[in-house]
Amino acid sequence: LSGCTSTPATPTAQVDYGRQSYEGTRFEKAGGDASSQQTMFKADIDSCEAEASRNYQESLARSAKLSQIYGQALSPQILQKMKRLQVGVCMTGDKASSSKGKGWSVVQPG
Repeated sequence: LSGCTSTPATPTAQVDYGRQSYEGTRFEKAGGDASSQQTMFKADIDSCEAEASRNYQESLARSAKLSQIYGQALSPQILQKMKRLQVGVCMTGDKASSSKGKGWSVVQPG
């Protein structure tokens, strides 16, 4: 049907609450025991993921409108990468600003 579009579903993120990881990136927070850390991680990652998913859906809609005007849209893969980065910044903060995010840090593998 002409003129009908549906919004693609937001891809499901891979969250492992037990390992405190999101899309393969592990997080840790100073202080607290393992149980309280997992509880805090679940609350924080879920809120960051929800915000990033909302922005992802809005970006998809804007990208579709811009592609009608300019003929080129951002691919859903690019928007998905932006979403993953936004979740990371929400959790750890942004080095370019004074934002500390939710106070988590990335655990380097090794």
